[in-house]
Amino acid sequence: MVALYLAGPDVFLPHAQAVGAAKKELCAAHGHAGLFPLDSDLPVASGAGVATLIYRANIAMIHKSAAIVANLTPFRGPSADAGTVFEIGYALALGKPV
Repeated sequence: MVALYLAGPDVFLPHAQAVGAAKKELCAAHGHAGLFPLDSDLPVASGAGVATLIYRANIAMIHKSAAIVANLTPFRGPSADAGTVFEIGYALALGKPV
């Protein structure tokens, strides 16, 4: 199975886990393993340290993936989610298809 990192603002939806599960099922139906950002086992934390933990976990998943599938639907305004755009740039810098 080829691992695909599923980038996008979907992690902010009220039913994010269900959305991630559905996307992972769709990937599996096509012979791929979907890596959803909320799949990481992060320790319960608060404050500035949370952002660092999320960043490191997502970067690790991007490194494990063969490609990125990104949801660029406008989010909280007229443009794509800034975090998703960063993940796309990071993956492209690694030479991964997006």
